[in-house]
Amino acid sequence: MVVVVLRRLVSVVPLLAVVSVVVFLMVHMVPGDPAVLVAGDFASPEQIAAARETLGLNDPLWLQYWNWLLAALQGDLGASFLPSSQSVTEALGARLPVTASLIGGGIVVAVVLGLPAGIVSARFRDTWIDRVTLLTATIGYVVPGFVFAIIAVSLVSIRLGLLPATGYIAPTVDPAGWLLHLILPSLAVGIGIFAFVANQCRASLIEALGQPYVRTATAKGLLPQQVLLKHALRNAAVPVVTSVGLQIAFAIGGSVLIEVVFGLPGLGALAVSAIQQRDFPMIQGVVLVSCIWVVLVNLLVDLVHMALEPKVRTA
Repeated sequence: MVVVVLRRLVSVVPLLAVVSVVVFLMVHMVPGDPAVLVAGDFASPEQIAAARETLGLNDPLWLQYWNWLLAALQGDLGASFLPSSQSVTEALGARLPVTASLIGGGIVVAVVLGLPAGIVSARFRDTWIDRVTLLTATIGYVVPGFVFAIIAVSLVSIRLGLLPATGYIAPTVDPAGWLLHLILPSLAVGIGIFAFVANQCRASLIEALGQPYVRTATAKGLLPQQVLLKHALRNAAVPVVTSVGLQIAFAIGGSVLIEVVFGLPGLGALAVSAIQQRDFPMIQGVVLVSCIWVVLVNLLVDLVHMALEPKVRTA
C-alpha cells in the first residue's frame, strides 16, 4: 500500500508542472500591460520602461517562467501590483483557511444530509418516502447556492435574527463565533452537493442490493437493515466517495459567490478583487492554489478509493 501511495504522489508531480505552465501563460495572455499598472496611469514612457525592467518583463517568456517557478518552489509567489505591494503568499495564507472552512463545512452538511437521505431512499425504493427524498434532492440541485444564500440571509439573519449575516471570525479567536458565522455559508455550499451525494448513494445502493451476495445474506436470515448497512453500503461507498471528491474539487469555484454574499474574506473574494483591479500576480496565485487544490483532492479520492476497493489497489 505504501508503495502505491508513493507512486501516486510521484505521478502528481508532472501534472503540477503542467498546471504551473498553464497558469503562468494564462495570466500573461490577459490584455493589459502590468508595467502600466505598477507605474500608474499617468506615468511617463520612461517610468513605464523602468517598471518593465524591474518586473523582468523584458526577459524572454521562458526565462520569466523559470524565475517565477524557482521563486514559487521557495514559497514566493511575488507581490501584488497594488500600491500596498502585499505578498501574494501571505495574502493566500490568510485567505485559504477561510475558504477551507467554508468548503469543509459544506462537505459536512452534504454528507450528514446526503448519506441518510440516499440510504432511506434506497431502502424504501418506489414509495412516497423515496419520491419525497428525490424531490428534495432535485430542489437542492436546481437551486443555485447563491440564491439559497440570499434567501438565508434575508430570512434567517435579517428577519429572524438567528444567525450572523456576514463576516468571519478565526477559530483561534472565538470558536463559537467561528461556527456561528459558518452555518449559513456552509448550508449554501452544501445544499447542492447534498443532492449529488443523495442521488449517488441511492443509485449505488440499489445496484448493490441487486447483487448475489446480498441475496445470499438475506437467505441466511439477516435483517434488511443488517444487509443494507453491513454488506451493501460498503460496496456502494466507492462511487459515493468519488462523487464527494469531485464535488470538493468543484466547490472552490462555486464558493466564490457564496463568499461575496456572506462577506467572507476567502480566496473567492480575493480573486474577484484581484480581477477587478487587474492584479496579475494575485490572480496567478489564486488560480495556482485552486488548481493544486483540485489535483490534491483527486489524489486523496484515489487513495480512499484504493483503501475501499482492494482490486483497484492490486491493479
